[in-house]
Parts: sequence; C-alpha cells; structure tokens
Amino acid sequence: MVTGPIEDKRRYRQYKARTQRLPATYHTAIDALQRYLRFFRPSDKADSLLATLEDLADLFEQSAANGTPLREVVGGTRWSSPRRCLRTTRRVSGSAGSGNG
Repeated sequence: MVTGPIEDKRRYRQYKARTQRLPATYHTAIDALQRYLRFFRPSDKADSLLATLEDLADLFEQSAANGTPLREVVGGTRWSSPRRCLRTTRRVSGSAGSGNG
C-alpha cells in the first residue's frame, strides 16, 4: 500500500471529486466546513484531516441521496455560520475568566 504525501494527495483529490458531484447547496456547505477545518482540525496529521473530510463527504452524500434538507445536516441557524459560532465561543470563554460577568 502506498502511504505518505503522494497517497494523501490522491485521497484529497478523490474527496474533492466526490464533493464536486454534490448538489450546489451541499457543495457550498462542505467547502465552508473544509475551510473551517483547516484552522480547527483534530490534529496536525494529514491522515486525520483526510479521514475527517472523507467522513464528512460520506455524510453529505448520504444526506443528498436521501433528500435530507441541508439545515438538518448542518444544524439550525446557530451552526449555520462557523465564524459566528466561534465569536460566541470566544466571548463566553473570554468573559468567564475576566470576572466581568
């Protein structure tokens, strides 16, 4: 079995090809989640990120095939914007230690 950077690139290209075949709204959502995961991924290892992305592609493919509305896949409005969620998390965690309430 081939491992290392060449295998990682092959897996990533396969993942991107899978996401290109998704309906437009699913494709847009999975691209946004991928950008988010670049900064907040589980570890520094490429294999871990690729496994997460492949699982995400599985979820989106199954949901699209079943006709599941995108909102049910990614959650309600609270999770519609990873950036907004991050701001909320920072605000809550920042205020907890400041003593300001």
